[in-house]
Amino acid sequence: MPRAELSNEAEAEIEEAAAYYEAIHSALADGLLDRIEHGLNQISDLPGTWPTYLSDTRRYLLRRFPYALVYRIQNDTPYVVAFVHQHSKPGYWLER
Repeated sequence: MPRAELSNEAEAEIEEAAAYYEAIHSALADGLLDRIEHGLNQISDLPGTWPTYLSDTRRYLLRRFPYALVYRIQNDTPYVVAFVHQHSKPGYWLER
């Protein structure tokens, strides 16, 4: 299976979250980025493992952080449409 790809919006959301945690402590930002990388590897290796979510997507929940990678499988490639905070603005990304 090909490596998971990120939408521009998901990349921007990751950068925003990393900057937030960096402002608190650099170790938190590093931990977040490690969990994201782990999630992308998992999604790339086993894209059908996580249950369907909304609008034909799947959701990978990050451990230790209140975020999820929301993705679709397009042409056999996992495509991350959003990096969402689990406790704010549910479904804001559905138009993507």
